[in-house]
Amino acid sequence: MSTANHDETAAERVALVVGGGFNDDALGDEYYRVIEAIRAAPADHLHEFLRMFVTQPASAAMLTELTLARFLEIVQPLLPNDVRAAATALDRRMGSLSQHLESLGESTSEAVNNARDRAGRQIDFRRGTISEMLAP
Repeated sequence: MSTANHDETAAERVALVVGGGFNDDALGDEYYRVIEAIRAAPADHLHEFLRMFVTQPASAAMLTELTLARFLEIVQPLLPNDVRAAATALDRRMGSLSQHLESLGESTSEAVNNARDRAGRQIDFRRGTISEMLAP
C-alpha cells in the first residue's frame, strides 16, 4: 500500500498498523493521518480487526509476525471493554497455538525444531503484550 494514498479503507489501515514499522519516523504525516482516521471511527476499525484476526482465525504466521497489540493499544482508550474482549479472544487463540506447537514434539530436522521454537517464542512474546491489556 502506498503511503501517498489518503483514502485507505479501515482494513488497509488496520493492516498498516499491525504490519510492523508503524511509527512516525517511518511514515511521517501518514502515521498521524492513520491514527486520526482510526480514532475518528474506532468501532469500524475494531470491527475490521476482529474480522481479519478473530472471526476468521488468523494463521500461525499472522499471530507470530504481526504486531496485533499495536492496533489494540491505539483503540483501547476509546473502546476499553471492546478491546478487552478482542484481547481475550486473541489470547485464547494464541494459547491454543502455543499448546499446538508444544504438542508437535521434537523433529529429526534441526531446522524444523528451530522454526517451531522461534514461533513459540514469538507467540509467547506477543501473547504477553496482549495479556497486558487484560489486566484491570
